[in-house]
Amino acid sequence: MIASNFPAKYRTRANAIENAGYYIGAGLASLLVIVIKSFGWRATYYLMGASGIGLGLAMQFLIKKTPKVIEPEY
Repeated sequence: MIASNFPAKYRTRANAIENAGYYIGAGLASLLVIVIKSFGWRATYYLMGASGIGLGLAMQFLIKKTPKVIEPEY
């Protein structure tokens, strides 16, 4: 999906950002254990759901659609 949506110039950066997301998610999951103990699992569930929806909406407005890149095959 990254190869078809990003030009060759930006593919390494897009891959790096995607791969960083796995580690950020794992670190966030570890921190959420503390939040669950403090506020309960329901509050944490709503907090993370609301932040996910908020980030998704923000990305809809911030990320511009790029035209389909068709590169020649060698």
